[in-house]
Amino acid sequence: MVIVGTLSTIWIAQKAAVSFFFLPAQFVLMNPLSMILFVALLIGAAVKRRDREWHPRLFICGMAAIMGPSFGRLLPAPLFMYSMLTAAFIGMIAFPVAGIVRDKLRYGRVHPAWWFGLGSILLLQSATETLGRSAIAGAIYARAVVGTPGARVPGLSYQRPPFPIAS
Repeated sequence: MVIVGTLSTIWIAQKAAVSFFFLPAQFVLMNPLSMILFVALLIGAAVKRRDREWHPRLFICGMAAIMGPSFGRLLPAPLFMYSMLTAAFIGMIAFPVAGIVRDKLRYGRVHPAWWFGLGSILLLQSATETLGRSAIAGAIYARAVVGTPGARVPGLSYQRPPFPIAS
């Protein structure tokens, strides 16, 4: 999944087909980082498979880590425009936040697996927002798209939307 997802992300960038609401360099980092976090949380859940407290919570957080593209397709991009990454992130954290609320209401405390998972997703978002806007991400993007139509697309600039924008 990590390999195919990363290759798909690179192919989209090489075709110059990154959605207008993402910085192309940010997009090239976001999906692989999400999948790496998913795998890490899934491995944690597998290691804790006999622990009825940790296993399902880590699994849910892992699934939430890769929900970004799903929310990207469900949310109305023209309304969010260049805040789409943040909007998808809010959808992603809804899962661990719901688990936190459930634990607090049901048990009077929050299991540490939720904090671990939520913290991991917050780090993912922070890395995507900061590193994805850096010269490092721009260089990674440039290297990934060299010699392809994506090379004509600046990695650290938003593309024009496919519809007119009112001034």
